[in-house]
Amino acid sequence: MKKHPQLFGWIAGALTMAVLVLAVFLERGELVSLRKIGAGVLIAAGALVFLPFMTLRKHGKPPKGKSYMDATVVVDRGIYAIVRHPQYLGYILLNLGFMLMLQSPFALSLGILAIAFFLVHTIQEDKFCAARFGESWQDYSRKTPRLNFPLGIVRLVRKQPPTGSV
Repeated sequence: MKKHPQLFGWIAGALTMAVLVLAVFLERGELVSLRKIGAGVLIAAGALVFLPFMTLRKHGKPPKGKSYMDATVVVDRGIYAIVRHPQYLGYILLNLGFMLMLQSPFALSLGILAIAFFLVHTIQEDKFCAARFGESWQDYSRKTPRLNFPLGIVRLVRKQPPTGSV
């Protein structure tokens, strides 16, 4: 099996940590409306970062004592029915949320770089998962968008059977 690609993920993580450090030291931006949107984005980011822990642990069948990341099957339920990489989407939104909160050119620059590295990393992750899970990942990839949350919700709702006639 191919080695798991890590470099872009590590760079993205380091840039995200830099944005978090900036959030401690920089003043918040002057535009209150952007700060409020940023706070909402941060709440969504938190949910997307932590939901996969529970979902993969419950449905991914990792070996006993192993990490949720050692899932042995493709999980296509819960948050994974909406997007293939919810944690990376959460990290992307974490950067966006802090960019909106801080409104600083430096935070903006680091956040954009982090987002770009996360996007490249998700492409690598798809290739890794395709090699690891084969056809089941290919089928899942055709049904579930990589990061497009609104499209994932639309696809999920469309595949639900009608609940009855009015």
